[in-house]
Amino acid sequence: MNISLLTVLVTLLLGILGFIVNTYLQRQNNSIDVITKNRIERRTRTQEIMATFIKYADYNSIKSIIALNKQNETIQDLYTNYATLRSLYTNTFTKDIELMNKCKDLLNAIVNYLNDFEKFNKEEIDKQLNIDKQNFEYIFDLYLYTDWSRIKAETIGKRRKGGGKKWLDDYEDAEKWYKKNILKNN
Repeated sequence: MNISLLTVLVTLLLGILGFIVNTYLQRQNNSIDVITKNRIERRTRTQEIMATFIKYADYNSIKSIIALNKQNETIQDLYTNYATLRSLYTNTFTKDIELMNKCKDLLNAIVNYLNDFEKFNKEEIDKQLNIDKQNFEYIFDLYLYTDWSRIKAETIGKRRKGGGKKWLDDYEDAEKWYKKNILKNN
């Protein structure tokens, strides 16, 4: 009888322990799923914002907007997209701040040309917009690449020791690669 009682107690304890471990693991998986889903949504929205700014950061786009008398709508669209970007990122991380600053620089350049198009010649607009757009694209490409690397790693359950420090290390590695392989070709 003692063996039967002992077997029942051990089985009960193992069942309870299994339940606790399973609940803990399930909670971790649910957290990873929710975090991953939010990061993918944020990344997708960031790509949409980037596309909007790139679309408007061109002499012919600006000329077309002015010809259609759509300056106010375009400026409103740009400010809305900038505000959305600002709501997606914080002013506490250096790379987030850098991302928003490059976006703001491009925003200001586009708005400046939309408001005072006649003051500038095509070469001035093309040159300055090209510089601002390249700076913008460079920061966004690095940021999105690094973010995607983190999403992929965390989706398969890799634990990232170091948190923000690890992300910055990944960013710096991506930047080195980008400078070596992309910028040297341009």
